Amino acid sequence: MEQPTPPPWCAESGPRRLRPVVGFITQGDDGPGNIAHDAVAARLDDLAERFGQRLARLERAGLPVADSSDFWLRLTLVDGDDEVIGFPWYDTLAEIDHFLVHVLQGVNSGDSWFDEDQGWELHTWFTASSLHLREAVTGVNVVTEREPFTLRAAALREEVPEAIALLAGRLGSDPWTGAR
Repeated sequence: MEQPTPPPWCAESGPRRLRPVVGFITQGDDGPGNIAHDAVAARLDDLAERFGQRLARLERAGLPVADSSDFWLRLTLVDGDDEVIGFPWYDTLAEIDHFLVHVLQGVNSGDSWFDEDQGWELHTWFTASSLHLREAVTGVNVVTEREPFTLRAAALREEVPEAIALLAGRLGSDPWTGAR
């Protein structure tokens, strides 16, 4: 069986050890932040207080939680402490899950995927052992080992809803997914 020909940009991909991370966007006295989902349990009291204040503010103003950026999530692909690719238009668990499912379903060498939103573009290409990613706006063009990346993506699909459930349990509602 003939192998599909990768797009030309794959030949220029720089190797990285990427892993996907999902963060809760926070606002505080120290400015905006991004608390990784796996830090929620350790910071539960602080985060519940921060997000509880946001929720109360929206309710007092009569503003719908669903329209607020106060409860956005953020997907990033990191190598160590370095953010390599950001997903500025993936604000909800459903949008993040769309990418994670794509990564998990790209099972054949030659599978590809493309997404764009407001000028941001992401191209992906799979080989048997690697995943190539190209973010067109910044010009980031990387390749990573496929198996560790997909294992981490699968784990996120379980861990992020668990982190949301921890916070939602403290708040009495779930402003991240709208579940009550």
